[in-house]
Amino acid sequence: MNSATVQPAVSRHMLLNSWKEIAAYLSRGVRTVQRWEQAARMPVHRVGRGPRAPVFAFGEELERWLERQPKYKAYLNTRESRVRANGR
Repeated sequence: MNSATVQPAVSRHMLLNSWKEIAAYLSRGVRTVQRWEQAARMPVHRVGRGPRAPVFAFGEELERWLERQPKYKAYLNTRESRVRANGR
């Protein structure tokens, strides 16, 4: 058995457990994705209540949200080309 660690592939079905993970998944900064949640109703779920409650999101929901947002269509194409280039 190989003892090397295997990095999991980035998947649309993955659970993202923080603003940092959500931002990394979308290749954007934390403040940008927080702004998208407020201004464009990006699908982010909260554990508890209030603005400082822990957050989580599903990659598949984020992908569907991006596809439905006309002003983010160009971003989606840019992200897909970056993901292919990086092998993620």
